[in-house]
Amino acid sequence: DIDDLGHSQRINNTIKFKSATFDGFTFGGMYGLGGVAGDFTGRQFWSGALSFVAGPLTVAAGYTNARSPNLSYFGTGGTSGPASSNNLGSAGSATTAQSNPVYAGFASAHSLTIAEGGVKYQIGAATLGALFSHISFDNLGDLASGPNPLRYAGTASFNDAEVSVQYQVTPLVRA
Repeated sequence: DIDDLGHSQRINNTIKFKSATFDGFTFGGMYGLGGVAGDFTGRQFWSGALSFVAGPLTVAAGYTNARSPNLSYFGTGGTSGPASSNNLGSAGSATTAQSNPVYAGFASAHSLTIAEGGVKYQIGAATLGALFSHISFDNLGDLASGPNPLRYAGTASFNDAEVSVQYQVTPLVRA
């Protein structure tokens, strides 16, 4: 879930807004106060999203930016640790960079950005969908954000694409 479409992260100290629907458009945003004394942007989090629904068509896009994601985004759980801990790990030891080979080594990223967009269209009992996400761990090597035992530097980017088909067999069963 590198693009967090499963919404597995909890963000502390946030202000959230979601609009009413206007002619099929809905928008929302969230801002997470950083909580770092003397550093207004340290550990801040913000995101925005827009969707449009017209009959069987749904189109949506979103953007997320987390400063020091090891602490502000992944480090908000009850078992999370300080900047010396790797809060991105999820398999094995959460403090070992190799515990999640997909992205646990990126704990030293100064910021995380996620941009995604998707579309779905319903045709009778079938729904067709497509999604694209761009994920970027920027300025790796920021030891104030997290450990860097693998000595990563620069930016690590991922592109994620998905195509889906859903068919509702009966109103009570979805496949």
